[in-house]
Amino acid sequence: MDSKLTVGQNNEPASEPTSTLVLTTGESRYIDIRIFRSREGEPDLPNEGGPLDRLEWAFAGVSHSELKEGGNENIRAAHCVWQHWVDSRTLLDEPPLEDKGDLYQQPDGTTLEVGAMVNPRTGLMTQYQELWEEPLVECTGNDKKRLCICLTVDNPSLHTRGVVVRVGQWCEGIIRVGDEVSIERWKWVPKGQKIIAEGTTAEGDWERQAKIGRIFLPCALTFVKERVEVGNTVEVGGLTWDAMEKYEW
Repeated sequence: MDSKLTVGQNNEPASEPTSTLVLTTGESRYIDIRIFRSREGEPDLPNEGGPLDRLEWAFAGVSHSELKEGGNENIRAAHCVWQHWVDSRTLLDEPPLEDKGDLYQQPDGTTLEVGAMVNPRTGLMTQYQELWEEPLVECTGNDKKRLCICLTVDNPSLHTRGVVVRVGQWCEGIIRVGDEVSIERWKWVPKGQKIIAEGTTAEGDWERQAKIGRIFLPCALTFVKERVEVGNTVEVGGLTWDAMEKYEW
């Protein structure tokens, strides 16, 4: 799980105009959702389906990484390629954007990503630097272990692809149907403890943090681990979602 701290392009001053969270599974499936921060009069994050222009970028797929030559004992380096299986900026029948970069672990625990990609505003290949931190992955409720779940849908006849990933206390989803895209972000919010006959139980609930678009996403399926088993399928809103991963650690 990674949260973006800053971004800079072509030697511009570093800043971060988005709320960005990346969730990655043990088999390197990932989802990356970037939402523009609020303007005057807007909520911190859009949570009722719009406006659509608050979505800076969202994509999901599989990542591949390998150690990068030239690292040293103090700074670990890796080269990573992110395959965009579904993307808010490209239709399913369009070639995916090239997305790769070099990752350098920093002494303070953050990770500096350096690479080049097409700037959507200019259409030109642009050098960039992004600084990432890795938030703590937490257990939810009364679970003693952290949980990761991944669901996917792929229906070419309906021009549909989607991914839902839960890692610990966070869950995100993206779906594209034709030229329409929807995203959601959820978080488990603890609310203290309740005394019961057996002792105490953790109180809390999953709360939606952001929603853009009108297409339903089955994020709630991941909130109760007994609902999902790898290899099973779930019918939701006329779409068949496949359970690709589920594990605890």
